[in-house]
Amino acid sequence: QKAILEGKGVSFGIVTEKIGTDILLCEDMGSVNHGTVLPFDVIRTTKGFICKKGGALSHLSIVCRELKKPCIILREGIEELNDGDIITMDGSTGKIFIPNPKPLP
Repeated sequence: QKAILEGKGVSFGIVTEKIGTDILLCEDMGSVNHGTVLPFDVIRTTKGFICKKGGALSHLSIVCRELKKPCIILREGIEELNDGDIITMDGSTGKIFIPNPKPLP
């Protein structure tokens, strides 16, 4: 299986889930205003996170490791992922796969 995108894995784990309901895309966690809180229910129920900015020591990366949820920092290509896409993400390698890609017409 060929990775469609590759970023930096910052929290271990592999999940195959749907973007938007089970995997949360975070365009820019750095743009969240100081004092804004991401509800714990969102963090607890989400199976994995893909963020455009951050690093291994960013707050979300640390929280993901504590909660044993995969997290990938994807600086380029995040716009190729859409709500509803089913993907496999590997938080240790930073690779993102589409398990059953639609055939080209």
